[in-house]
Amino acid sequence: MERTDIPRPRTPSAGRLLVTVSALASIGVLGGCTGEPDSAKDEQNTGVASVAGGKKEASRQSQDVRPLFRPDTSAEEIERVNRVYNDCLEQHGVKMIKYGKKVEPANKNDIAKGQKHCWQKQPEYLTERSARKDPDFREKMDRWVKCLRAHDIVAIANDDGTLTLPNSLPPDPQAQWLDRCELDVFAPR
Repeated sequence: MERTDIPRPRTPSAGRLLVTVSALASIGVLGGCTGEPDSAKDEQNTGVASVAGGKKEASRQSQDVRPLFRPDTSAEEIERVNRVYNDCLEQHGVKMIKYGKKVEPANKNDIAKGQKHCWQKQPEYLTERSARKDPDFREKMDRWVKCLRAHDIVAIANDDGTLTLPNSLPPDPQAQWLDRCELDVFAPR
């Protein structure tokens, strides 16, 4: 039997919502990070003093504003977000190789060079974010696997937010349950 580790399949129907959420989050981050005047200037011009340490707090908050790929993110949005991230890496010295629409670093070890500048543009999957932030992550992974097994898909949960499908990906009509079960368990309500 072939063993396949997947972060999660990318289906067009799963992408639309994720694209919208990612785009809105990106706009919010970019709109709020256009530049910060000096506190003294700010106070003189507007009469409003800034809070000491505000820069540090904003930096901590922005760490969780990476683009998020949900199961319902469209293929177009996934491609767009990946393009933005890959372009950033390339602008910061990572040589990229293009295979049609697919773009990859020429040397995976070079990603660290650009990651310093591009980490906020690196997309993450819903389960990856949950693994990082959700105290109930392990229980949700178990529920995801239970849902898949209820639809005759053999799956094993990994601690990093991925699934192992020992029997490979299921055929198309059955594969929809990978996304449906993930959304049911992990998507905020």
